[in-house]
Amino acid sequence: MRNLNCHIRHICHTAVYALELQRVAMVTDSVTDTVTDFCQSCTYATASFYMHDVGSFTQWNSLFRPVEQIVSC
Repeated sequence: MRNLNCHIRHICHTAVYALELQRVAMVTDSVTDTVTDFCQSCTYATASFYMHDVGSFTQWNSLFRPVEQIVSC
């Protein structure tokens, strides 16, 4: 159960982070490659968000692509 709860928290954290990153990108209208350590409770913490400009606004190239696997919680 502890492992499941950790995974659920991580999913929530990354969802919030993705929304915040999108908001910042809309304000700055810039291409951003971000690798961040976000979930403090998991060994897994690294995720990449890739965006690219299309016309005058920024779209997700890949909303969420994990670059590491959850090792332990």
